[in-house]
Amino acid sequence: MHGRPAPLSAASIVRRYYGVWLTYSLAGGFLAGVYPLFLRSRGLNQFEINSVLAVYFAVTFLLDVPTGAFADAIGRRLAYVLGSALRCLAFALYFVSHVYVLFLVAETVDAVGTTFCNGAIGTWPTCAASRSPGNWRGRSHSSPSPVT
Repeated sequence: MHGRPAPLSAASIVRRYYGVWLTYSLAGGFLAGVYPLFLRSRGLNQFEINSVLAVYFAVTFLLDVPTGAFADAIGRRLAYVLGSALRCLAFALYFVSHVYVLFLVAETVDAVGTTFCNGAIGTWPTCAASRSPGNWRGRSHSSPSPVT
């Protein structure tokens, strides 16, 4: 009886996916509103705040495909755990940062973690559906894209 667990039903996959996606997206949505205020409270000026945010978007753009390939090699679950660990490290860096350069480092670490998480979450329903009873492959379905 030890081995691979039975495949999940389509309804179970959908519930789990939306639960993880909602939790992950809500955290990012909350941070988007207060993050510039946090940076301002730490002494950054408007140019520095904008450049820190630009670094995040540049790193996510540049690393999206390479981290996706890495996730294909190591597995989605491990990629998500690695991405979450990197994001936790970034938040710890944010907590102790009081200078511009440390915020750039924290933002870079956060962006790398984000690319690992987004890729793992984005491919999860498609891969899980191909292994589920009743195989969804070929069906038209849409899923939200987690943007953080």
